[in-house]
Amino acid sequence: MVLLGAWNFVSKVGLRANKMLFLQLTIIAFISLVFIKNWWLKGFLLWTVIRTAMLVNPMSFTTLLITFVFLMVYQVLSDKVQEKHYGTILNTICVVVLAQTILMVLNSFGIWFLTIPKGIVANVIPKILHIDLGFNKYVTCGLVSNINMAGIFLALGLPAFFRKKWCWLIPLIFCGIVIGKSLGGILPAFIISITFLFIRFKQYRWKVVSLTLLGIIFLLLRSDFQYMLTKGDVRIDAWKGIWKYIIIKKPIVGIGVGQFHEAFPLIQKYFGGFGKNWTLAHNEYLQLWAEQGLIGLSLALGFMGSLFYKIPKTIISRLAILGIIAGLLNSGVSFLFHTTGVMVMLLWIVMLQKEKEKEESYEKSIA
Repeated sequence: MVLLGAWNFVSKVGLRANKMLFLQLTIIAFISLVFIKNWWLKGFLLWTVIRTAMLVNPMSFTTLLITFVFLMVYQVLSDKVQEKHYGTILNTICVVVLAQTILMVLNSFGIWFLTIPKGIVANVIPKILHIDLGFNKYVTCGLVSNINMAGIFLALGLPAFFRKKWCWLIPLIFCGIVIGKSLGGILPAFIISITFLFIRFKQYRWKVVSLTLLGIIFLLLRSDFQYMLTKGDVRIDAWKGIWKYIIIKKPIVGIGVGQFHEAFPLIQKYFGGFGKNWTLAHNEYLQLWAEQGLIGLSLALGFMGSLFYKIPKTIISRLAILGIIAGLLNSGVSFLFHTTGVMVMLLWIVMLQKEKEKEESYEKSIA
C-alpha cells in the first residue's frame, strides 16, 4: 500500500489525501491476501485495489464500498454456513421472492403497499396503502426501484422453488417475472427452468423441447422483444459506443474503477445521447472490461469459471449452479453486481463451494 501511495504522489492523483479510501483499499487487500482461498477471486480483488489506487474519483468510493460489503458478506457466509443451514436459506429465499412477486402482482393492478408508484410526483407522501386502480398503469417493481432489479431477483431465487411443495408456486413466480417486463429476468428464468426440466425429467425430454419452442414463440410475440429485434435497443447502441470509445482506448488496464460514469458522455456525444447519463453500462462484462481492463475481466471470469469445475452431484449443487447461471445470464443485459440481488448470488456461490469442500474432504478421507 505504501508503493500505491507513492504511485499516486508521483502521478498527482491524490489518493494520499483520501484517507478513508486508502483505508478501504488496505482492508480489501488484507482480506484478499489472508482470508480468500480462491486464487482467481484473490487476484481480482487485488487488481481492483491496484487499479483504484492508480486513478481515483468520487465514484471510486461507491464501487469500493459495494465491493467491501459484498466481500464481508461472502467471507462471513463462507465461515458460518453449514449443511444444516441449507433448508433455512432456501426457504428464506422462497419467502422473500414470494413476497416480492405478490407485491408486483398487486402493483400491476394499481395497489401499492408501503411504497408509491415509480414516476409519480415526488411530493406525494408515501402511505401504508396507495391505491390507483388500473392494469399496468405504472412500472411494477415491488419493493425495489427498477424492473431489472425486480426481474433478476425473482430469476435468481427461482431455483429455490425447484423442490417439493415449493414447486407449486413456480407459475406465480413466472407471473411476477412476466409482469415485470424485464428480459433480464425473463430469459434467465426461462433458460434455467428448461435446463432443470431437461435434466430432471429425462423421459419427458421431447415435451421439454416442445415447451422450449412455445417459450421462444412467446418471447417473439412480445412487443418489446419485437421492437428490440426490428429497431434495435438503446443498450445495444450504448454497448457499441462503450466498445468503440471507451474499451478500445485502454483495453488491457481499463479507464479505472468507478470511471464509467465520467466516460459515458463520450458515447452520448457520438450517438446523440440517451436522455440521461448512465452510471452503469447495463452489461456487467462490458463495464468491468471498460473500468478494469482485460486483466480484471479475465480474473473475474476465471473465478466464475472455477465454480463450474468438478461440480458435486448433489441437489444443492445443481440448484446453486442454476442460480449462478441465472446471475451470469442477467449480467450480460443488466447490472446484477450493483444491486442487492447479488446477495442471493453470493448464497448460491457459498453453498456450491461448501458442497465442493465436503466432497474434497470425503475424497481425501478414502484416499
